[in-house]
Amino acid sequence: MLYLLPLTASPSDTLLQLEIVMVFLILFALHVDVFPRRPVFQLGERRQLVSEIRDCPTAPIVSWSLLGDRPLAASVSTNRTHSVVTFDPVVAEHDGPLLCRVSCGSENKQIKTSVHVYSFPSAPLIHGEDRVRLGAESTLTCEVSDSIMGDHRSSSVRAEYTFTPSPRDAGGNISCSATLDLLDLPPEDRTRETTVPLNLLCESTLCSAEGNPEPTVSWSFGGRVLILAAVSLADAGRYYCEARNSEGSQTAHLEVTVHAPPTNTSLSVRPGDWLQEGQQVTFSCQSDGAPPPTLVLRRKGEELQRTGPAPSQLSFSLSSARLEDSAHYQCEASNQHGSQLVTRTVSVTEIDLLYLRVTGVCSSTAPPTNTSLSVRPGDWLQEGQQVTFSCQSDGAPPPTLVLRRKGEELQRTGPAPSQLSFSLSSARLEDSAHYQCEASNQHGSQLVTRTISVTGTTSC
Repeated sequence: MLYLLPLTASPSDTLLQLEIVMVFLILFALHVDVFPRRPVFQLGERRQLVSEIRDCPTAPIVSWSLLGDRPLAASVSTNRTHSVVTFDPVVAEHDGPLLCRVSCGSENKQIKTSVHVYSFPSAPLIHGEDRVRLGAESTLTCEVSDSIMGDHRSSSVRAEYTFTPSPRDAGGNISCSATLDLLDLPPEDRTRETTVPLNLLCESTLCSAEGNPEPTVSWSFGGRVLILAAVSLADAGRYYCEARNSEGSQTAHLEVTVHAPPTNTSLSVRPGDWLQEGQQVTFSCQSDGAPPPTLVLRRKGEELQRTGPAPSQLSFSLSSARLEDSAHYQCEASNQHGSQLVTRTVSVTEIDLLYLRVTGVCSSTAPPTNTSLSVRPGDWLQEGQQVTFSCQSDGAPPPTLVLRRKGEELQRTGPAPSQLSFSLSSARLEDSAHYQCEASNQHGSQLVTRTISVTGTTSC
């Protein structure tokens, strides 16, 4: 900008006009800010970065780029005051420095931020808690699978704890907590914790009898001869001890109550994880356990609803979903023997109908949604049991499904139909792991996780 001063101006007039010019230039200097200032994005989410442009009297020219000559793989929308870059979905390659350049006439500004990408899909898994013997040195293992923090990918992180249990440890719990080293994460996303009961193996309950000739003794339950094995909820009831010899028989009975931490906890979202503004959405949570667990539904760590221990199911509805309802939703099931946490990510978008203007045809596409992974007969298994994994998902076009154990692919199915079934004929101890079902098409992906624990037979 050029200013001409009168030839007759005095030195004081010249100084005054220069000051006015300087104030004018400062007042209209280009300002650029990027929000959020410290972006921390979860893998697979739809997230945005916004560049705010102030004091630009013309239409600005804006460009976004990842440093290191990497492709941006994101969409950009710019107007006179804002430029928005949309990551849909967030992928690991988005992690790292990001540069925003703004040109306004002859003035240029650039601002750099750093995107942190993370994934923390499931709680840690504790191994060995079912084989702890009173007075004997025991080792427990805590394992976290498939966590991602920036360029650091980990298929499995393990920690061991060795101790010798004493009688005062009986009936207690043991917990394992895993934390991602990202300080900007909220506590509910930064830390995962698993708590299991510590059931010490000890001398079995004895059934004895006297007689001549010496009687044989056997336990029975529900008409079946009892074989001591890992206890499940179905083992509660009345047990009979029968002593028999050639002269006759005698029977005694014992009532057994089984206590168990929450298991088979699930959180379903209807009509799905991807919603449009104004849609009604219902969250349903349920769990098994003895005694029946208390259920708590949270959004971003804030409690939405709590239900008492009976029945172990919870239902919560939003009559009209809003954009700000996009969040992580958690259902926590807990009783005095432990807790179990499941998470679903819900995304609410603006109503967007894509019309092909030339032909007048309406085209519908959607990323995977309603992805579920079921396990039968349940998450807690005995060695030798048959177990079946079933995965299904919706999407347009129909998504491809992949089932993994500890990151290793077990089975893959084509895009139609969108369902997968995989069975283990005889579960082994080493089959205790995190199992994941990933549904994906060209518009996005969705991942669900189940944790399976296989326990062995015991011989106290």
